[in-house]
Amino acid sequence: MLEKQLADIRNVLDSGFVKLRFDTSLETDFVANYQAHALRSFRSNIRYIFAIYVILGVGIFLLVPNEHLDIWPYSHGLLGLIILTAAVCVYTEALNPYHQVYTGVCAMAGIIVTVNAPYFFKDETVSQVAQMGIFYAVMVVYTLLGLRFIMASIAAWAGGILAIAVALANQLPFNWLFFHETFTGASILGMTICYISEHRTRTVFLQSRLLELEKQKSDAMAVEMEKMSREDPLTGLANRRYFDDVYLREWRRMQRDGVSLSVMFIDIDHFKRYNDYYGHQKGDECIQAVAKVIENQAKRAGDLAARYGGEEFVVVYPQTSADAIESIAERTLQEVRDSQIPHEKSQASKYVSVSIGVATVIPSKKLQSEDVLKRADAGLYLAKGRGRNQWAVADELKESEHITPM
Repeated sequence: MLEKQLADIRNVLDSGFVKLRFDTSLETDFVANYQAHALRSFRSNIRYIFAIYVILGVGIFLLVPNEHLDIWPYSHGLLGLIILTAAVCVYTEALNPYHQVYTGVCAMAGIIVTVNAPYFFKDETVSQVAQMGIFYAVMVVYTLLGLRFIMASIAAWAGGILAIAVALANQLPFNWLFFHETFTGASILGMTICYISEHRTRTVFLQSRLLELEKQKSDAMAVEMEKMSREDPLTGLANRRYFDDVYLREWRRMQRDGVSLSVMFIDIDHFKRYNDYYGHQKGDECIQAVAKVIENQAKRAGDLAARYGGEEFVVVYPQTSADAIESIAERTLQEVRDSQIPHEKSQASKYVSVSIGVATVIPSKKLQSEDVLKRADAGLYLAKGRGRNQWAVADELKESEHITPM
């Protein structure tokens, strides 16, 4: 899945996409990302929009004699009300999903007012100055409102068309040439800027997403490599190297706390005969089945089961007494027997069985960390010498207490 996402993004970037829409699930992610950015952008830009509005208003008020203002204060106030409405909406959390819609509607209304207001001025000079505001209004729609290219284009052109309809319906002296020079020119320029801006935004989004996915891939590979470095690939148990590291750490911890540490060595009985008779595939399945049983007996935090090599396993049990480890050894023997994996070449049982050596010590400065491992290994050889399919403790040779008959 990750590789497919990476390939999709690279394909889009390599294509130099012209259409401002992605054909994959990237579009949903982009829209959500753009929406959040547009809200932040509009909240930041609203001050500049108000600044432009105020500067133009004050400039006209100072430059135009009061007797020539006509309805300008009303039209300018109406435009201010539209801007204020948009500002209130953008700070209303419930309306966040509809940012493109309400902003587009306000933009369209603003253009209608801006285009038609000049025709209500009696003074021709004032009317021409007011008509210049069309250019600013259109550029604001395309650059400062956070509208995507499609929505900005719809809002601007729909506002222009409706403005023409209003002018014709009221029989206003509509100046087609001036409208074309201001509105049409500003729209073409604004569309170009808006398209380039969104295209760049989409490109940056894809590049950012690509970096995120590549980091995820890198992190996943690192986790997998870490897992491989400590896990036996066949059984999923810890490997020998990882066991050695953990065992030494647990030894020191038990030594510091002054509590017991138990170790159990396990060997599959007559495994070479099994492997030769049933084949390597069955041999691997046998090892996996036994490993599962061993894993089930090492569920506590701190317990660690590992494949020690070939058909041999080792398990470390921190804070585990001799009685407890002997009970675990007995359960392990029985669960392997209950698996009833046929083994016609075994001299210990008609099913696959294991031999187990156990040892328990309280780590101290007088002992080496290897001592308990040697004792458990000696117990394993003792169990094998007694006929296999049993557990034994090397330093306690009371056979009747430790041999479990079939």
